[in-house]
Amino acid sequence: MDVKRYKAGTLKGEITTAEIRKLIRAHNKASSIKIPPKSTREDIIGILKNAGYMVNHEKAELRPVSKGKVQKLKVISQKTIEKELPKPKTAEEKAEAKRKREEKKKQKESLNKKEFGTQTE
Repeated sequence: MDVKRYKAGTLKGEITTAEIRKLIRAHNKASSIKIPPKSTREDIIGILKNAGYMVNHEKAELRPVSKGKVQKLKVISQKTIEKELPKPKTAEEKAEAKRKREEKKKQKESLNKKEFGTQTE
């Protein structure tokens, strides 16, 4: 899996904020780190530090930092992202899902017609 990194500036070589968010989402399958909406990169890294993790930009992973934690923290890497996060659906899978939705919609409409057709007022 390709990791997106900054190509220039002061953050050159570090993984992007979007990649950090992916690592956090993969982590959240086991435990919970909440990121408020519209958080800046510094805010996200600060939240991770408070949760006991640091971002390893060379290996593109979250590493546990604090040794005083009672529970053992797991390392979150790109392999974890591939396992934990859902895969994008193919065009074939999307078409199949759409066909199923249409069938359910038709069934629901036919049931509604039957119910209204049998009522007498």
